[in-house]
Order: sequence, then structure tokens, then C-alpha cells
Amino acid sequence: MVVDDETGYRIYALERALEPGDSLRLEFDVSFRPRGFPNSDIQTHVVSNGTTFDRSWLPAIGYQAINELSDEDARRRFGLAPRPPAPGPEDAEARQYRWELRNEDLVHLDAVVGTSVDQTAIMPGMLRRSWLEKGRRYFHYETRPTLLGANVVSGKYEVLEDRWIPEGGAAQAARGTGDGNTHQHRDSTVESRSQGVALRIFHDPARNSNLDRTVRSMKASLDYYTEQFGPYPYRELSIVEIPRYGGFGRALAHTITFTEDYFLSRVGEGELDQPFYGTAHEVAHQWWGGQARGATVRGHGFLSESLANYSAMMVVEKTYGLEAARRVYVFQMDRYFRGRADLSREVPLLDVEDQPYIAYRKGAIAMYALRAHIGEKRVNTALRRYLEKYRDAGPPYPTSRDLYAELRAVTPDSLQYLLKDLFETVTLWDVRTERAAVQPTGSGEFVVTLDVVAKKARADSVGHLTEVPMNDLVEVGVFAPGEGDTPGAPLYLKHQRIHSGKQTIRITVPSRPARAGVDPRHELIDRDTHDNVVTVIDAVQEAKHEHR
Repeated sequence: MVVDDETGYRIYALERALEPGDSLRLEFDVSFRPRGFPNSDIQTHVVSNGTTFDRSWLPAIGYQAINELSDEDARRRFGLAPRPPAPGPEDAEARQYRWELRNEDLVHLDAVVGTSVDQTAIMPGMLRRSWLEKGRRYFHYETRPTLLGANVVSGKYEVLEDRWIPEGGAAQAARGTGDGNTHQHRDSTVESRSQGVALRIFHDPARNSNLDRTVRSMKASLDYYTEQFGPYPYRELSIVEIPRYGGFGRALAHTITFTEDYFLSRVGEGELDQPFYGTAHEVAHQWWGGQARGATVRGHGFLSESLANYSAMMVVEKTYGLEAARRVYVFQMDRYFRGRADLSREVPLLDVEDQPYIAYRKGAIAMYALRAHIGEKRVNTALRRYLEKYRDAGPPYPTSRDLYAELRAVTPDSLQYLLKDLFETVTLWDVRTERAAVQPTGSGEFVVTLDVVAKKARADSVGHLTEVPMNDLVEVGVFAPGEGDTPGAPLYLKHQRIHSGKQTIRITVPSRPARAGVDPRHELIDRDTHDNVVTVIDAVQEAKHEHR
């Protein structure tokens, strides 16, 4: 036996090695006893109201590379070599794992959690029963085999209850609000699928301003995801408020946790509805990462965060309309460019490692842009095929290349170049409209002449750009008068081939336009979008002015 008390690491040698199929019972105690007040690194997991801890508090068996020092300066101070790069999708050994901890995979969890008498304890799984005993409250949870995140939460909650009914199911149950201390879950294993999914939000009694939009998002998400990608695998879905000590949202089986700032968010006129969108993103993880989880190799984030963000954008579009989804798209683009400015060593989306601005932001941009070109049906067909192929599958687990193969299969040959631009490389565009002029035809229509300049370039890992030939389908738009500088209704909005350099485009529209340009809805990854659309000038008046 080797014991390192400073780090809490122990190595035990068994008297007899375990044979395949053998089992061994492991008993352990984990305790936290605060003594005094430290100057720094104050723990925030165990608190008087809102205790939250996860799998990291439980022992892990074997050497776990995830716990190695990752900071380069710290590794140099201890004389350690740089960490090796993340394994690639071709790494056969790495494809045997879909979880950062390599001592477990799917786990059947049967747990009893005790807490203060005035609090509710929550963890992923079905609540079998709860009871009072010797001045404490106990909760018995059980899960089917699932990835062990094991978030345990305890707090003073009120509970908002509702029910999602699938189309054609039973009449919707009435919604109610109850006291989290006396709330009893219903054993949903006896419910038929037509009775839907029980929805619950455990929240601080003082925070209830976002509950309605949260419930709306839960229902809209379940509507869209079940229709497009297959059934939700559980009989209940809960959202739980936790303190704002770290993170924001996290999805586990049955259960999503959000920090308290989510419940304090305010949504102004014309702003992105973050509570609605954030809920849709986390519910999407019940499919992406929940039902199908990729191997822990490069590109893993594309299979989870990119798909969750794209799916949430589609729920926003279906619920609030195209313009609301466009606000999400602009938000993702802004965060992507901020990440590019702050961080170095950008990699293609298919090879993303620990780079949220790529996995979350560029992934959403790429998927939504692809959808704009080939359509929602084709994109979702590829996602559904991927999910059906790898849902609850064993090793070797899928990689980004497996999903990419499904996307390639539904993309026409004429647009295969776009897949390479969005997923295989780091590609940037620069398109601008130098002039837009209009002239009547004499038959009631108007001819708009656009002078456009376009360029496409690819970046290497340190950001150096190399121009490449461009012959891409790019949206061109001509718009009626709107309010102020805002374009009005589109008189023409179609994809046209745009090549590198200067070119002139002529379009006939039924009425006099006010603004026109190339890539008006910013589908391309273009750092400067202010010069895409310009005010249309009168060609006749322009000619008279030049003649003078």
C-alpha cells in the first residue's frame, strides 16, 4: 500500500487479482469539517442553503489523467514535461472511453441523501420516496444505468410543477406551486408515455420572474427534439437553482442545474431571451451527450455543445420567429470573434479541444449556416441518423468524423466546399458592397446594380491568413424602405455565386428599393459586416451629377 496524505492519493495491491466478471465492494467515508476561516480558496460546495457537490467528491479508482496539472507555468515549476495533446479521432484506445474518468462508464445509482428538515435534497434519477427520521429529511433516488455525474443539491425550495404532453397525449394537467419541503415526486415509471413528462422547477421562493419562460422553453424544447430526434428517455425533467459560485448550467440525466443569476435575468425589448435559450440548450443535452456521447478525443465538443447550441437556436426560431434566432446567431458570432481575439491556436471545428469559443460559438454558427444553405430537413436528417446509429452504443464510441460523414451524405455536391470551409478549416470571408444604384425599367420594375468586392482566406493555428479562391453561394438582398437605417421587407433575397475580387450584379425587383447588398444576414464568418449592405442611390441622378 502506498499512501500520499498530502494529495489524498493511495495505491492498494489486492491479495488476489480480480478476474473478468468479478466484483469487489468498496466502502469509504467522505467528510468536510471546516476549521476557522482561510484567507483564500474558501470552499463553496457545502453551505447553509444551496449545497452543491458532484462526482469529484467521490473516490476514483486508478490513475486519472484528467487530474494532472494543466497550467503550463505550474508544470514548469514542478519540472514536468508539457502535457501531450488530446488524442485524435483515430486513437483506438481513446475511443474506448466517453467519460473523462476512466474507472467507470454507465452506473446504476441507488442513493439515499439526508439533509436538514427544512430543505429538499435533489439528485439525478427517480425519487422513490422521502421521509423524516430523527429530525432530518431523507430522499431515496434511483437511476437506470447512466453516466455518473452525481450532482447532489440541497436547499430551501419552492417547486413549480407542470407537465409536457406530447401531441395526441392526454389533456394537460393543471400547473401548481408547492413547498419543496413537503413535495413528493410521483413514481413516473407507472405512467404511460401518453401522459407525458412531469416538469419541475426548484427555485428560491424570492425568485420567480423567469419561471413562465422557463416552462415555455422546456415544453418547446421537448416538442422540437422529440419530433426531430426521437423520444425523451425519462418520465420527468427538473430544473434546480444553485448558488452562483461557479459555472452556469449543467445537464445530467433527468436534471438540469442553473445558477441563481439565471433566475435573476431580465429580458428587454429586442434582446436575446437568455433564460429561454439557455433552457433549450441544456434540455438538448438530454439527446446530445445524454443519449449519444462521443469518445474523449479531439472534436468531442462538436458532438455535444455545438449540437446543443444549434438545436436551441432552432427552438428559438420555431417559438419566436426567424428574427429572434438571428439575434442568437449574431450573439454567437460576436462571442466567437472575441474568443479569436483573446485566445491563440485556433483549430478547425472537427478538431476542437478545450476551446469554448469554438465548440459553443463557431459550432452553432457552422450548423446554422449549413442549415441556411441545405435546409432544416437535411441537417436534422443527418443528426437523427447519427443519433440512431450511436444511441446507447458501446465502444468504440463515435467521433466528430462520424457525425461529419452524416452531414456530408445529405449535402449536395455543389455545396461540399462549404463543409470544408465551416468544419475542416478555419475560413474567414470579407465581402462588401461598394455601390448600389437603381434605375426604372419603364415597365414598372426597377433594375438594381451592385458593385461587390469579395475575398476568402484560411487561417493557420496562429492566425496567419492565406487567401484562397472564392466561388461561393452567397446571399444577395434588395430591400424596400424600412424604419431609419433598418432594411425593410426583402424585394429579392437569394443565394448567388460570388467570386474573388470585384464584380457587378444586376437584379430586377418589382418596386423601388432603399437598401441592397451582399450577405445581408451575415451568414458568412466576416469580421466586418457594416459594409455588406448600403443605401441604394438613383442611377439617373448619379449620372446627371457626374455629367455636371
